[in-house]
Amino acid sequence: RRTHQLSHKEARARVARVAKRLSERFGADTRWDGDDLVVEHSGLTGKVSVRKNEIVVDGRVDAVGAGYRSS
Repeated sequence: RRTHQLSHKEARARVARVAKRLSERFGADTRWDGDDLVVEHSGLTGKVSVRKNEIVVDGRVDAVGAGYRSS
């Protein structure tokens, strides 16, 4: 959770720029669901929610899908 003092439009635009970089650099699939950016990639699922005064990041890393190996 991070608070911000941006307009809703600017906060959403900044999250969209991050999403574009994630997609280009790592091949992550991103899509908007209202004011929530849904991010999916092998071993990772998450959501970035753009709120009036805060950005909320919620995610889950799947250890198996992320290439975790046990000895």
